[in-house]
Amino acid sequence: MALLARQKQRARYHLAYTQLTTLTGLSLGMAVITKAKLIVDTNLLNLDPIAEPDVIATIDRLDCNEKQRDQLAATMASGLSASGATKFAYEEPLHLLEKRYREYQLRLADQLGAYINPVSNTEAERGGHVVEGDY
Repeated sequence: MALLARQKQRARYHLAYTQLTTLTGLSLGMAVITKAKLIVDTNLLNLDPIAEPDVIATIDRLDCNEKQRDQLAATMASGLSASGATKFAYEEPLHLLEKRYREYQLRLADQLGAYINPVSNTEAERGGHVVEGDY
């Protein structure tokens, strides 16, 4: 049983790869991303069948975590606008969800023998300084 196209897309999404085709990426001069994305795509195609349930579970956890972060952020925004005051009671749970997301993201990268996008703006903010070629 191979991963579904949607599961492959979600894996690429959580590893912060663009949703561009390889040729489009090359035309933009993004060789580093193209090489790293090729590794991800190749490893998704050649995933050991016995490892597929673990990869799928990690992708599901990442999706669930992202949904929880969005819900918490929406709750935080509605609570702040309703009270008119600035409260930071949501910061700790939001930080814990972000930390847990990063842990699952790193687990997915390990499971796929791949890298999180080395030049992603989002990852630079989430994981610290990212320099092209650090992978």
